[in-house]
Order: sequence, then structure tokens, then C-alpha cells
Amino acid sequence: MEPSLARYIWTHTKKQQVWILMIVVLSMIPYFISFDLPKLIVNGPIQGKGFGEPGATQPFMRLHYDLPFIG
Repeated sequence: MEPSLARYIWTHTKKQQVWILMIVVLSMIPYFISFDLPKLIVNGPIQGKGFGEPGATQPFMRLHYDLPFIG
């Protein structure tokens, strides 16, 4: 047996731990976006950014796909 419990766990579950780490790292992207959006919504108008005139809009996550076979 290994001299330390942490070394024993790492040697026997390395693949699973790396997989979980990748899931956690990839889940941070939508996590950050979901918590950053309210900050942008609140802080933008307070700091005078965003809407120049009444009725103006701001695009959010505009997706434009140029697919030649669809049109």
C-alpha cells in the first residue's frame, strides 16, 4: 500500500478525477456567463453605457451562421 492516502487515491482513480476536473472546468464557462449578465445589465446603465436614446436595444449573444447549403 502507498505511504499516504492521497497518493493511493490518485494512483487508483486518476482517470476519473481528470474527467471530473474537465467537466468542472468546462462548466465554468456558462457559470461565468450566467452571473456576468446581470452585472452587465445593472452596471451598464448606472455607469452611463449601453443605451444612447430611448427605445434603443443592445444585442446579446448574436449568432449568425453563414451556411451555404441552407441559404
